[in-house]
Amino acid sequence: MIGEKPLISVILPVYNSEKYLRDALHSVFNQDYTPIEIIIIDDGSTDGTSQIVKEYTGKVQYTFQQNQGPAAARNLGIQKANGDFITFIDADDLWPEDKLKHQMRCFEQYPETEIVQGLVKRADLSKPDGYAKNNGDEQLFLHSNLGAMIIRKAVFKKVGVFDKTLTYHSDTDFWFRARESGIKILVDKRIALIYRIHGENHTSGQTTKTLGFANILKKSLDRRRNQSGEIKEIPELPTMPGDQD
Repeated sequence: MIGEKPLISVILPVYNSEKYLRDALHSVFNQDYTPIEIIIIDDGSTDGTSQIVKEYTGKVQYTFQQNQGPAAARNLGIQKANGDFITFIDADDLWPEDKLKHQMRCFEQYPETEIVQGLVKRADLSKPDGYAKNNGDEQLFLHSNLGAMIIRKAVFKKVGVFDKTLTYHSDTDFWFRARESGIKILVDKRIALIYRIHGENHTSGQTTKTLGFANILKKSLDRRRNQSGEIKEIPELPTMPGDQD
């Protein structure tokens, strides 16, 4: 990447998260990378979210829509994005301050890359120290999180946007479709997202059946099953080589 750095569109869908929104926004403002644009899609909040956003007039773009779910909110954010690179953060999550810098360096070093995926650190707000152990490699791919990625905008033209019919796991469904399509994904083994666990998380208290994960997995298997009935393997993910400190 020669000359000016590319613009990154940061999409933040929010629904009744007034307790956490400021922290999420400040973790974006504190990034040691520019230029970025911050696009907030308010998915029908009935709390004080809109009042909080007014504190950041001129720093963010804000759109309110009637409640349609996180997939629809993310899709609207993609429509409004001006950047060639897109990333997402939920209103109750945080980024380490070097997330954008390190992940964009991956694109610079490996320009064929279309998605950079980082690691997730869980922060349990009910625990005294606030933090749970960083997830291991064995959990990284199954529990991939949009907030730990940067995605070239062109990827959404190749594999489609998020499925609005899915109440849960529309991000996992997108991840499967990207993997199946051979999108060039690079794993950068640094912490790229702090996932805050609390009693109001979108999936809190839901069962696997309710979340519909089995249905999403079946869709993936059906797409990969060829005419002979054999299931095509999903390509391996390359890991960023060298020192990751």
